[in-house]
Amino acid sequence: MPKRMLTEAEAAEYLGVSRSFLKTSRCMGPKSLARKMTDPPPWVKYGQKAIRYDLEDLSVWLAHHRVALDSRSDRLCSAGR
Repeated sequence: MPKRMLTEAEAAEYLGVSRSFLKTSRCMGPKSLARKMTDPPPWVKYGQKAIRYDLEDLSVWLAHHRVALDSRSDRLCSAGR
């Protein structure tokens, strides 16, 4: 059976992001997140320090943040030039 709950390091590797992204996204409040970055992937906290990420939740989070190749994504890319 594949591992379902991932550590922060494993989740970062799976998502292709840094551990600092995950930590920052967890620690910032919702108002700051709305202005500065995308919503964080869901996490589970065990006790005082142990953070884990559910593999299925991460897959859903990735699918939700996927940018389709359409006219909207073309506009987003053009805006940064």
